[in-house]
Amino acid sequence: MAFLFLFCQNGFSQESRPFRYSDEIGVDFAPFLRGETGASLLYKHALGKTADPESKKRYALRLLLGYYDYAYGHSSYLKQVGDSIFLTEGSGKAKHRFLNAGAELQIRKKNFRFHFGADLGYRYWTSLGESQHLTQVGGMRFITEEYDHESKANVVQGSVVGGVSYFFLPRFSIGMEANISAAFEFSKSKLIQNGAVVLDNNNTLIEVDMNLFRLLYLSYHFGGTAKK
Repeated sequence: MAFLFLFCQNGFSQESRPFRYSDEIGVDFAPFLRGETGASLLYKHALGKTADPESKKRYALRLLLGYYDYAYGHSSYLKQVGDSIFLTEGSGKAKHRFLNAGAELQIRKKNFRFHFGADLGYRYWTSLGESQHLTQVGGMRFITEEYDHESKANVVQGSVVGGVSYFFLPRFSIGMEANISAAFEFSKSKLIQNGAVVLDNNNTLIEVDMNLFRLLYLSYHFGGTAKK
């Protein structure tokens, strides 16, 4: 513990010069903050005079790819007739796979690096689940209907992003990023009962979303080393 404390003190006390390297690769852990499983990789490549650590601003290209999965469940009250209560319950799992590419402006301030930019991406997701209609009388429950549901969608999404990174060592930083996004979602869904499709829908949705913790990542920096 004493060694770790001294190591961190030394790392945080030195000037890490965020623009010393031109390339960055980071591992994102934000899905765990949202109660999901998964991870993503973030790659950035600086443009122009990438070997000039005295520069205050520079532009970079960025690429983000990854996945996240989550389980869901719901239970809702429908109505009550006499001493009978009618309910619906369901559960399932969704899987998302995505790829985003874009550009950003990076601004250096001591060991901090701020960035602002935009990206365009594609996401594919699937969902498998089941639901039940229940009747509850006293403490007894009876299943009246059971359904399986399947969904899949192709999503095209554009985002405006902003974030900050802190360099605790010359080659390592921790960062976070927020985004505001707009997306077109083209989805297909099926409701299946006793092996037969009872409902088949195709939908097109427009979605607007804001995520304060789109990314929370640890990065390694390399390439384009400046002359000392």
